[in-house]
Amino acid sequence: MASLYKYGRLAIAAINFNEMKEFYSKILQEEPIRHIKDVYVEFQLPELRIGLFKPRPDNRPEFMHDTRSTASIVLEVIDINDAANHFRSVGCSPGKIIDTFHGKEFYAYDPAQNRLIVHQEK
Repeated sequence: MASLYKYGRLAIAAINFNEMKEFYSKILQEEPIRHIKDVYVEFQLPELRIGLFKPRPDNRPEFMHDTRSTASIVLEVIDINDAANHFRSVGCSPGKIIDTFHGKEFYAYDPAQNRLIVHQEK
């Protein structure tokens, strides 16, 4: 049976839209592939699309919170140390690199405090 879906996309509400766009451009080392005025940009990774959208003013309270989400954005990398150095070079502090049963990883946070898990498989 053919899939109903063309692709998946992760959409992140970005109250501070320009700051978030700049952060992801630096971290992903990519410019957005799609722009819709000043309310939406989309980055294309090999198997993931990340969209940043600016919520309408009447919807903003829904996206403003003081606690961290249980969801994480996972970025699979080839070399965890190179990734940590890259994060530092663009002003984002990576957490401690930890060994896990499935590889190595560190946590970092975007300007809206969304958790990024940067992971290297064993």
